[in-house]
Amino acid sequence: MNRRKIEEQRRPPAADAGKPADRLALEDAGRVIAVWNDRQARHVPMLFAPTIGAALSTRHHFLWVHCRGCRTVRDIDLRMLDCDRDSAVTGLSAELLCGSCGSKATFPQELLRLSKTSVVEDVRRTSARRTSE
Repeated sequence: MNRRKIEEQRRPPAADAGKPADRLALEDAGRVIAVWNDRQARHVPMLFAPTIGAALSTRHHFLWVHCRGCRTVRDIDLRMLDCDRDSAVTGLSAELLCGSCGSKATFPQELLRLSKTSVVEDVRRTSARRTSE
């Protein structure tokens, strides 16, 4: 891992969003990710996919993946990957290997959504809401 590259990707996008064009690009990236997440949830055929750079610039650092082999949901931290920021998130599906069952070719991974939180954080937040009600 290139530590400097990871730190550059973790830098908040607001510092770079001083120009109107930068703000518009961030808004567009956010809309693309929202539409992609919605279409993924409804299992609608995809005609496009957001880039890794768009996900990182809008702080959607986690790609949620469902393993059809062991039926678990896990996340991939996009900040930790050493790949081109201009490549689509769907291009990662060929490289995904489930940590639980090790399936890759037998059971292809299903991309669920891009999220600002990890699966673990989401489960903790959901269970905290249930206990407080």
